[in-house]
Amino acid sequence: MYGKCWLLAYAKKIFCALAFKNEVTWSAIIGACVTCNAIEEGLEFFRRMRMEVGESSSPVMLATIVRGCAKLNDLNLGRQIHCYTIKLGFALELMVGNTLLSMYAKCGSVNDAMGFFEEMQVKDSVSYSAIISGCVQSGYAEEALQLFHKMQLVGIEPELATMMGFLPACSYLAALQHGVCGHGYSVVRGFTADISICNALIDMYCKCGKMDAARNVFDKMYQKDVVSWNTMIVGYGIHGLGREAILLFEDMQNEGHKPDEVTFIALLSACSHSGLVREGKHVFRIMSQEFNILPKMDHYFCMVDLLGRAGRLDEAHKLISTMPFEPDAYLWNALLAACRVHKNIELGEEVSGKIQNLGPASTANFVLLYNLYTTAQRWDDAANVRIQQKELGFKKKPGCSWIEVNGTIHAFVGGD
Repeated sequence: MYGKCWLLAYAKKIFCALAFKNEVTWSAIIGACVTCNAIEEGLEFFRRMRMEVGESSSPVMLATIVRGCAKLNDLNLGRQIHCYTIKLGFALELMVGNTLLSMYAKCGSVNDAMGFFEEMQVKDSVSYSAIISGCVQSGYAEEALQLFHKMQLVGIEPELATMMGFLPACSYLAALQHGVCGHGYSVVRGFTADISICNALIDMYCKCGKMDAARNVFDKMYQKDVVSWNTMIVGYGIHGLGREAILLFEDMQNEGHKPDEVTFIALLSACSHSGLVREGKHVFRIMSQEFNILPKMDHYFCMVDLLGRAGRLDEAHKLISTMPFEPDAYLWNALLAACRVHKNIELGEEVSGKIQNLGPASTANFVLLYNLYTTAQRWDDAANVRIQQKELGFKKKPGCSWIEVNGTIHAFVGGD
């Protein structure tokens, strides 16, 4: 009880006062530690228990320890506990198995997660939800959709947690038909009463270019959180609807919702993609003056991108020089990209030098500088950049695109 109320000190005091401790009490104190994010203390209690009562652990306790490994993002420790569950014969119990699956997924080890998923003799909606979410988080969206369809073929109904993995997969692939089906299923099951599901639907429709559908979901939400507003603002921004993004920001304030750092990143990006320099500078100013949110690297990146797209390269350069912290390579690359567009060779060479001085070079720096020289028809300089790039072993990775045809996702790269 104390653990669930986040009163860990009281829980430990009662535990230490007990004259007799059994498996249930050990499990309770370990669970309290994991719940209160005192993972290291929970692991220490687990070690003490093994020393005092031997190798006696219940499936519930092991599942709790695995959850702790996931919270720590400690894959090596998670693998050790997995071996321990195998030793005790609990690894294939559904509850323990699902927790192990979730741990591998949250630690980003999709291969381990997929391998263990195939070994599981019994699977339920929790199993599929964990592996689908893990695939999406690691960029395996196609595999996530395949698992979703497999889940239905074996007769397991997707639950709310499953849809929270499925809809982002549709967003990642811009798989509109799949997403619309997921929307309909969510309505039938009553999942659209959940804010997170609605936020995922808004994101999916925005990524698929269906802004009217996204706004329809947004307007029909019973409740909205800051993520709802941010997602809608981001959607307007990526489609060049900067003024709509600003109007929505005004609605957000009128309805009493407080913006956060992400809100201003979304707004500045929207202004950048719509060429709204005056509005973007106003947003950048009020975030600190009216909302007490100090600009971070991402906000400066958006401002440099905004000024660079508008051809105000000197102003962007001056902004970087007045930052309260050191700019990173991504920020300089934004200015270098603007130099290439506006054919400012002198500033581009200066910026490229600053990028190289920051540490190991990147492919993006070479590509931008090469394009800058070719745009200015300085072929010898462009050739030298290519030679230097090859000598350092940097290769440009081809971009990958997806298209949905008759419900089937097709991926391709340039030259296919």
